[in-house]
Amino acid sequence: DEDIERLEELLTEAGQNMDDDSLLTEVNMAFHREIAVASGNVVMAQVLEVLANLFKQEQRTLLDIHGSREEDHSEHLGILEAIRQGDEELAEARMRDHLEGVRRMAEQCEDEA
Repeated sequence: DEDIERLEELLTEAGQNMDDDSLLTEVNMAFHREIAVASGNVVMAQVLEVLANLFKQEQRTLLDIHGSREEDHSEHLGILEAIRQGDEELAEARMRDHLEGVRRMAEQCEDEA
């Protein structure tokens, strides 16, 4: 399936560029957008595009200070694996857990500011 191939390409690129903050941020956001597009949720893809452009620096800061690039990448791989298996419930649960972790990191950054 083309969508899965594109997601795999993005995660391969991310895995090969874990030390390039700018590229990693762009690839990670592209991964989220591609999932939204593949699911038919064009509005969500557009929202993600806007948010990615508005908060690029904040995304980098989250990974630098509080996040683990490897953990983030591992979660993305888990989401892709659930999609590849066709397990919508698992993919949704993994994405929800992933985004909840991002939310917690953002709140932690805000509390420390």
